[in-house]
Amino acid sequence: MEVKMTADNFWKNEFGNKIVATDFDGKEIRRKDFGTHSPYDWDVDHILPKSKNGQNEIVNFQIVNRLTNDQKGEKTTFTINNVTYQVKKTRNANIDELAAYDYSQKKYCIVTLEGRNAEN
Repeated sequence: MEVKMTADNFWKNEFGNKIVATDFDGKEIRRKDFGTHSPYDWDVDHILPKSKNGQNEIVNFQIVNRLTNDQKGEKTTFTINNVTYQVKKTRNANIDELAAYDYSQKKYCIVTLEGRNAEN
């Protein structure tokens, strides 16, 4: 099912009434900065990229700093600031691997990989 929500509704769904939050890579994002091209600008990202069969569903969306989204791109394994991450189905993820984001209501999640620098 196609999801059509405003940016503000996405923010409220993910962070409630918070004004400032951080994405899975630890970058700060600010509610009011959507679309501003400031260092705190943010995007609604497909956790599993559409190019990898990711769907337009709330369970496949996360809010990330625009720079994080650019660095992640369409990859399922990627490195940002010397940290390697990977997209996994949430039910297959170990809680100790989860990147700093609430993936409890998500179909996919981002995990941190130790000692790997492979990108695809």
